Amino acid sequence: MGVTKSYAGVALDPSAVASPCGSFAKAYFNDSFVLSYSGAVVPMQESGIVWPGEVGGQYARGPNSNQTQWIDPEDEHFISWMRPAGLSNFKKLWAIINQPLQVGTYTLTVQNNYNTQ
Repeated sequence: MGVTKSYAGVALDPSAVASPCGSFAKAYFNDSFVLSYSGAVVPMQESGIVWPGEVGGQYARGPNSNQTQWIDPEDEHFISWMRPAGLSNFKKLWAIINQPLQVGTYTLTVQNNYNTQ
């Protein structure tokens, strides 16, 4: 898979099965975003973006997961990504803006982390 360390920074066994595994997990879209207005960062809430019971329930850390898994299974961005989409054109929730936005020009900065290979 090309990942050599666990989400906690521990070297992974290259002969072990990737965990989590599967094409959805491998295609995890992990770019990050910063929204700003007039030079000030607009706060975005990145927790509470998944359904109740998914963090620590359906997506829970197993024993030694920090040593054996390439991503934290309780990462809400990952959980949101893993939810199957009903159609080929889909949206995945990344964050929530809990304040009214002023009229004006905003800048969205994208940190491109997704490996396109």
